[in-house]
Amino acid sequence: MKRKVLLGLLVVIPVVVFLLSAPGIAAPAKDKIRVGWVTSLSGVNAPGVMVTSGNVYKMWVEEVNADIREETAPRRHHV
Repeated sequence: MKRKVLLGLLVVIPVVVFLLSAPGIAAPAKDKIRVGWVTSLSGVNAPGVMVTSGNVYKMWVEEVNADIREETAPRRHHV
């Protein structure tokens, strides 16, 4: 009797866990893709980032975001 109960639980529990872990409603797609920061902001390497390459990364992020805005902007054709 105990074996049947144990076997039943061993079958039912994984099935319940699987069903409860199924994904819900998907999040809507984003309108924009934005590039953030691509270097260490915390941890061992963080203190030197702003001194060595912080401003370079800021310029890079602004440049990439500007290019993305340019590509997605409606185009006007002059005649």
